[in-house]
Amino acid sequence: MDGLLHTQTLILFLVFVVPGFVAIKAHDLMIPAPRRNLSESIIEVVSYSMINLALLFWAIILLHRNSFPEKHPFWYFAGMFAILFLCPVLLAVASRYVRQSKLLGRFLLHPAPTAWDHFFAKREHLWVLCHLKDGRMVGGIYSGESSVSSYPHPQDIYIEEMWKTDEQGRFTNPVPQTRGLLVRAEECRFIEFFRPEEKQ
Repeated sequence: MDGLLHTQTLILFLVFVVPGFVAIKAHDLMIPAPRRNLSESIIEVVSYSMINLALLFWAIILLHRNSFPEKHPFWYFAGMFAILFLCPVLLAVASRYVRQSKLLGRFLLHPAPTAWDHFFAKREHLWVLCHLKDGRMVGGIYSGESSVSSYPHPQDIYIEEMWKTDEQGRFTNPVPQTRGLLVRAEECRFIEFFRPEEKQ
């Protein structure tokens, strides 16, 4: 009797907690967010799990029909793994896609918490020109080796190749032996971005 009770408890945990936990973790890996207190997110965890269960209830029924677990244990565990772990990841990806889509996104909040995160999530190759509060202009090439911080951390940007600029802010030539430039957004009045063809 105790063994059956433990088995039922495990099944309830797997069905109503694990998919939601996986979906939330996948969501947070794609979209910057403050560190979660999972004990305070239990309603969201269960909600994601219920959505996952509602979408895949038919698959769970099929996997438990006609002694399928005993006859095909490998495919049974593969199917349950997909239901409990893979499909919640796809659910998180779909949620992000819908909120960013042009058709439905106008009715929903954008998933990116700040304009900074939204812009840099595009991972474009750019020229970056930072107008510092002391009047200087610094910048260079933002590309594959560059990086930026994400919410909720303070905004800063690493520009992988620093270039010299003239008084009009035009890039002239790379700084010799440059290894890049680190700039904090709080040190800037504003930051300009240019496509590569605009600043050649």
